[in-house]
Amino acid sequence: MDDKALNAKTDKDTVRWITAAFSDNCNVFAPRYRQVNIEVMKMGDAEKAKYIEMPVEDVTAAFEYYLRHLNKGRPFILASHSQGSNVLQLMLLRNPGLLDKSKLVAAYMPGWTFTDADLARMGLRLGRRPDETGVLLTWNTVGPGGVSPTVLPGARCVNPLSWTTDKKEYPASMDIAARILREDKPPLVVPHFTAARINDSGALEIPTPRPEIARQLSMFMGKECYHRYDYDFFFDNIKENVRLRCEAYRREDRP
Repeated sequence: MDDKALNAKTDKDTVRWITAAFSDNCNVFAPRYRQVNIEVMKMGDAEKAKYIEMPVEDVTAAFEYYLRHLNKGRPFILASHSQGSNVLQLMLLRNPGLLDKSKLVAAYMPGWTFTDADLARMGLRLGRRPDETGVLLTWNTVGPGGVSPTVLPGARCVNPLSWTTDKKEYPASMDIAARILREDKPPLVVPHFTAARINDSGALEIPTPRPEIARQLSMFMGKECYHRYDYDFFFDNIKENVRLRCEAYRREDRP
């Protein structure tokens, strides 16, 4: 928590980058937490539990603080990725009464598996329309034959091109623009970057990117696993969808 270089990198490459998809329409509250490393995420559930407890405690405390002192009765969005999505999932599974669902615009939680059983225990439903509110939205991006360690049995998926759950392939023309973060270079902006469909494993499958783009990608989780780019490849779609759901929430009649 006191590592200035690490905090600066986290702010630049994670917090500011991902929250830019939300900040045109939302105030941003992004707590720091004690993140576990990738070796822990590879462990079995029993062994992993003693380590993942720290980030779950941190994020739960931060969310409770936000509700008590900062929310002031406003609607809100939950947003996360990868381990962050797992941490929010565990927070909501353990504290189902913590979330005032009448105030939830949407929960964007890509990069982790959510099953029907998880959704039922959290009292949330998977989004099926682009203007639906109070729903959870999740996906894990792979290419042809790609395997992601974050796609577990029973994984559900929402396609961020259509914001539906059907298995139809939607064309690249529906991808407003990808904004791909690159190390020490400006982001690579690619209009109409990719088609996408939900495959039989519950992953979001895209065609292999063109070679001139593929060679600029960080493939640290293996060939055709685009986990790092769950937000990047659909960045402007997410940004536009946040606006749409916020407007839909404002139009809805509430007690």
